[in-house]
Amino acid sequence: MLFDRRPIDPKDAHVRDDDRRDPPEAPRRIWEIETDAVFLAVGVLLESSTVARLLELEESPEAAREDAAVAALVERCRQPGSVAAAVERALDEATEATRGHVRGCPMFELAGWWLRSRQCATGPYLAALLWSLARDGRWVVRDLQVRVQGDVYLRALRLLGSAGAVAT
Repeated sequence: MLFDRRPIDPKDAHVRDDDRRDPPEAPRRIWEIETDAVFLAVGVLLESSTVARLLELEESPEAAREDAAVAALVERCRQPGSVAAAVERALDEATEATRGHVRGCPMFELAGWWLRSRQCATGPYLAALLWSLARDGRWVVRDLQVRVQGDVYLRALRLLGSAGAVAT
């Protein structure tokens, strides 16, 4: 279970879990999401073959450079279009379970869960959580999205730092 959902207090037994969820808002579209968040989600959650397929690349010089392909794909997501919609679908499919937990979950539950589990969350899960928060239409989750994004960057920097220590 990804979220530590505590049971409802017996005195509130008449309250269903759905009643505790925030009212849903329309999810943000990929072109409305900050470029850095899209870049992190695409770079971590989509395989290089998926990135190449979405860009309709074959054996081109760009296909050999995965970073360039990811950057080109993210750039094409900045405006509405078929590529942006396809990338959005691919990321949504990759994060379906996480998005189901985040969608409408009260902010205090999300923040509490994050404080308890942030040190043990894996890179792909962090990216899935970042994408889920970025797609969430509620403004109340923006601060948590920024914190998760910062943790993704920090994990990447630590990974690079540990790789540099091995290489020297």
